[in-house]
Amino acid sequence: MKDIDKTKQEVKIQTSFFLPESLHAKFKAHCVMERVDMKDLLVSFIERELKEKGDGNPVTRLDLWNDNDNAMAVPAFFRSESSWSKYYQSIKSKEEYKKIDKQLNIILKIHDNKSRGLNDDDE
Repeated sequence: MKDIDKTKQEVKIQTSFFLPESLHAKFKAHCVMERVDMKDLLVSFIERELKEKGDGNPVTRLDLWNDNDNAMAVPAFFRSESSWSKYYQSIKSKEEYKKIDKQLNIILKIHDNKSRGLNDDDE
C-alpha cells in the first residue's frame, strides 16, 4: 500500500515484518515510556543508520593491502565509542599511534575550520 506524505511530497510504502513477541512487548513498553510512536522511533532509527553508515562502509578486500605497509584498518567514523575503545586497546606500537594521531589532527583541523564558518543558528 502506498501513501503520500503531504509535508515532503514523498511516496510512503507500507511494510510489515515479524518480531519475537517478547521483543515486540519490550519495544512497545519502551515507546510508551518514551512517549513516542513505535513507527516514528523505527523510522528515526532507519534514517540515522543510513546517514551514519549508509554509504560509509563499503566492503573492501583486506588482501588488497598486503603490499601496502601504510594501510591501516580502523573502525568506521561513526562507529560506537566501545568499537573505538576496543580498537585503541589493540594498538601495540608507538608508530601506529603516531600515524593515527597525525590523521586525527588532520581531521580536527578540517573540522575546526568548518565549524568556524558556521553560525550558531545553523544547528
